[in-house]
Amino acid sequence: MAAAPIANDRFKQSSRSSFWISLTVATLLHAAAFAGSPVFALDVDLGADDETEITVLPPQVRMPEPPPPIDPPAAPSISDLVAPDVTLDPVTPEEWKRAALAPPPPPADGGASGPPTFTPMDVAPRLLNSRAVQSALRNHYPPVLRDASVGGVVSVWFHIDERGRVTETRIHRSSGYDLLDRAALVVADEMQFSPAMNRDRRIPVWVALEIRFEAQ
Repeated sequence: MAAAPIANDRFKQSSRSSFWISLTVATLLHAAAFAGSPVFALDVDLGADDETEITVLPPQVRMPEPPPPIDPPAAPSISDLVAPDVTLDPVTPEEWKRAALAPPPPPADGGASGPPTFTPMDVAPRLLNSRAVQSALRNHYPPVLRDASVGGVVSVWFHIDERGRVTETRIHRSSGYDLLDRAALVVADEMQFSPAMNRDRRIPVWVALEIRFEAQ
């Protein structure tokens, strides 16, 4: 004799039957819904005469503000703090440069003149301050000639007394440049000598020495 089904078995059997019935009903409802839905169609004319242009605009870029205007330079003015004769040569600069850079003129009679006087001597004067003279040559070299690499040799007569002091100077042979000749006389005034000797006695004499300006 078979045992009677319990409540749990009866619930499982009824659940299976309900699942398949629900699935069948859902399938039929979906089929009916698709069958009754309207059909949509997209009508696009792709004829050869229809040309569509697509324009892509660049992004908007904000331009920077223009810079402020630049003020013009101030007009130059002449200062009255320094006197003109402190920094300016009294000679017109253009005339001074033309005269300084002019080539040496040819000497008329060989460029030499006789000494003012002749004094016999046994010992000639000797230069005592050669370093100071070298410094004077650099300091008194005319800048316009030095910058143009123009040099020259000036022969100068020196009158040296019994103590070795220079009492007078004269141009013996010019360099051809008036600026160099004048500078040589300035340098000559700063030169110091030992006195000339004739036997055992100091004597005043005239001697000719060359002063050379050389551009480095």
